[in-house]
Amino acid sequence: MDKYDRRPAVFQNNALIDCKNRTMNEKQTKLYYLGLRKMVSDLPNSSQEKRPEFTGSLMVYIPKSELVSRFGAKWVQNDLYKEVDVMMSKAKIKIKTDNGKWALFNIFSYVTYEGEKLTIKFSDDIAPYVLHLTKGCFTKVPLDDVMKLKSVYSVRLLELMLKVINGTKKRKFTYEDLRDFLNVTDGEYKRIDSFKQKVLDAPIKEVNEKTEYLLDYEPTRTGRKITGFDMTIKRKTGREKQEQAKEEKKISAVVKSLMKLDEVVKTAGISEKEALKSLQAKYQLTDKEMMVALKEAKRLKKAISAL
Repeated sequence: MDKYDRRPAVFQNNALIDCKNRTMNEKQTKLYYLGLRKMVSDLPNSSQEKRPEFTGSLMVYIPKSELVSRFGAKWVQNDLYKEVDVMMSKAKIKIKTDNGKWALFNIFSYVTYEGEKLTIKFSDDIAPYVLHLTKGCFTKVPLDDVMKLKSVYSVRLLELMLKVINGTKKRKFTYEDLRDFLNVTDGEYKRIDSFKQKVLDAPIKEVNEKTEYLLDYEPTRTGRKITGFDMTIKRKTGREKQEQAKEEKKISAVVKSLMKLDEVVKTAGISEKEALKSLQAKYQLTDKEMMVALKEAKRLKKAISAL
């Protein structure tokens, strides 16, 4: 548990943190987190930090207003029903039980969206792991950080490493175990270079850019073959946070200018390529930073046109 982070958080039994083959995508994972958080906030006088052992109902309700604020009205209207169907029929988790054996459980016994609220009931199978948190055997995951992340791999890597944030800040994974922890199926990313690029590098970059934490890893080898990964986590320092905020502010200013690029091109009588070069020089952007800004401006334009 990160004792230095006082933001709203979800506390999870470490058996859930160290689960394998959790079959939920990014949106389903976020709904899962909202359900866990709501379940605890519904308990009388609940405080997970002060009272780590508690019992309560497995049924929770998330109002439409909260779903809209988290995911947007369009997604709630058009896509939530599909995610609910998948959560109900396919969401499973593999947990290491008290006898040391792995068991596959359904995560939910009931999920439905009725237009004004989302109802989630966690399955009886995982009730002991959801409702009972023994002191020292649970991990605190900041809810805001989870909601910022767009990759389910990012969420899982952050979860796995937050388990050791107040301890060694290091974890060793075999390649096979890490694939299972991240629910990478046998047919996905078979080549180690594609696994590193898609499952580790891009998600770690997202965690480092969007959360309060910094992740890193080093491959471990048996001979010349990569057989595992040593991962580390640390909290960002005040200076690192300031530098990140400064960088985000600069990119935001560039994105605003890019949104008006057509107008600039027309008024100044220059080509789009010249306008982009001028903008890059004005804000002293690297090519990589310029690509980030262009991608964000494109995303915003697409979102606006869909309204």
